Parts: sequence; structure tokens; C-alpha cells
Amino acid sequence: MRIKKLGATLADSHSIEIAYALAKRLQKEDSGLKHFSFSGCVPSFTESDDFSACAKWYNESVDYIVNDTKIQNIVVIHRYTSQLVGGSAESYPNNSDTKITAKTKKKVENIDSLIMTLSKHKRNVFVFYPIPELPQDINKLIGNNYNNKLPFERIDGTSFEWYKTRNEHIIQHFDNSNYPDNVQFIKPHEAFCDSITCFAIKDGIPLYFDDDHASVKGAEKLVKLMFLDQQ
Repeated sequence: MRIKKLGATLADSHSIEIAYALAKRLQKEDSGLKHFSFSGCVPSFTESDDFSACAKWYNESVDYIVNDTKIQNIVVIHRYTSQLVGGSAESYPNNSDTKITAKTKKKVENIDSLIMTLSKHKRNVFVFYPIPELPQDINKLIGNNYNNKLPFERIDGTSFEWYKTRNEHIIQHFDNSNYPDNVQFIKPHEAFCDSITCFAIKDGIPLYFDDDHASVKGAEKLVKLMFLDQQ
């Protein structure tokens, strides 16, 4: 079993539906969940207040989590793609206009500092890889299928290769990381993609509610990855 109890989720709006789905799952085990989120928040741990609009919140939240001994497990997730390299999936299938800057590297250092700090104080730290983005809002993709009398059982987003290229910087960083053994990675593409395609709708289930946030049903699939050993 990879996880039995969880204490908190931390990061930007990409954690909201995941927190909801996880809390529902943990109810079966009488486990509680504290949720810390700040929409659009970039990785700002250890930074001064003027680094970002959420830097003060970020440092205070981590301080609270570290000092709350009841919280022993934590999930970390960010919209790494746009926060680190900019651009969007609207360019698909063309390459996204991504840029690795000094601030990109600084934010990645902040992610490392966060993970290392949490790993020293908590039993388990679950770190999500990037959630695939859609080239359009899912409602537009559904509308396109409706207007063209196409089925809704499956609607494609981007190719899996495009997802990997767009997120290459953070994926390679996580793949080559040397975090402590209590840090575990969760890879959304294992639920949202196959070897060729990342989906907007898979097996009739909408995985998103816009172009980058998981739907509640999509989040349930992501949370399920955390409990694979229980299947």
C-alpha cells in the first residue's frame, strides 16, 4: 500500500479537485484532510514577499504544515508548465513557445527546497508531475464533436509526445532528482494518456472542466494512482 492516511494538499488551483476527490476517498478510512491552495500561485517557498502575490501565504502555509505534527502526509502539485516555461497548449500541434529563464531555474530550486523541507518533517510527500493541458477548453472540444455529429466516448487533447516535450524541463528534473525515499511521484499521464494520446474525454468520462484543471471525475482517476497497491 502506497498510502493509508493523508494530512494535507498544498499548491495552486490544480489541487482543488484533487483535494476533494482525495477527501472523499479518505472518508472510508476516517482520515482527515487539510487543503492549502492559492490560485495561480507560483513555487515561492523561501522567497521574500515581493517574489510573488502568494509568497507570504506560501511560507506561512509551509510553516503551519511543518509544525502541525498531526499532518504526516502531504500532496504537492503545481501547474508547472505555464508557471515555469510560459506558453500554452493553444499552439498545438506546433511546438509551444517555452523559455527557460533564470526565474524558471529559481522556481525549480524553490520546488526542491519545499520537497526537501517537507520530507524531513513528514512521513510521505506525494509530488505530482504536470497535468496534461488541452489545446481548447473542453466545452469547445465537446461542442466541436456535437456540431460535427461525432461521438463523445473519446475526445483527444494533445499527443503524448507533445505533452512530454512541453513539460520536458520539469519532467527531466523530477526524473533525475535525488529526493529522500519518502518522496513519491504521481504521474497524471498514467491516467489521462496512453502511449500516443492525452485525452480530454476517455471512456466517456470528461477528465477536465476547462483546458487544464481536472474535473472531479478526472481527479478521482488521479487520486486512484496514489492507491495502486490497494487495487
